[in-house]
Amino acid sequence: MSYYRMTFLSLLFMVGLVLAGCDNDDVTQIEWMIPMQPAQDHHSTSALARQVPTWAVHEGMSADISLLNKHKARRWDYHLTTENPVKRGDMTIELLGVAHGLRVDKDGYREDDDVDNPAAWLRIMKKGHIIHEGWMYQKFPELFGLDDPEWWISVRAVQQAPANRSNT
Repeated sequence: MSYYRMTFLSLLFMVGLVLAGCDNDDVTQIEWMIPMQPAQDHHSTSALARQVPTWAVHEGMSADISLLNKHKARRWDYHLTTENPVKRGDMTIELLGVAHGLRVDKDGYREDDDVDNPAAWLRIMKKGHIIHEGWMYQKFPELFGLDDPEWWISVRAVQQAPANRSNT
């Protein structure tokens, strides 16, 4: 058989395969083709994320926080309690709850003694308007914190008086 004849037959066979196509009309989606749905974010502004859990409120709780003025490169350290909010200029910071081991699961937040994730629930107001309310983590200050062009706020430590805790 000549070279041209073999090439022609091979090309004809390939064209036949392409034209025949796939006769399977059942289109199934592959896992990576399924549109991604965003997971429920407990750090969002949902009603669940806007309420301080009852287990996080303790008598005698406190937190040590640092305020950094980004424009002046000055830092102030404060010991924050529920009775004594911090006031700095037109900003007020209130402590509403603490957790030594904060865990997020499908039902929301819960305190877990097996997790080393200290956090404080802070309400931050500027000129009387709430600009942030929610958990701020000691070990991950960049996550879920205040997004403000002038201030950077971090939690350095949380303390709570010993109490009976129940995860509700």
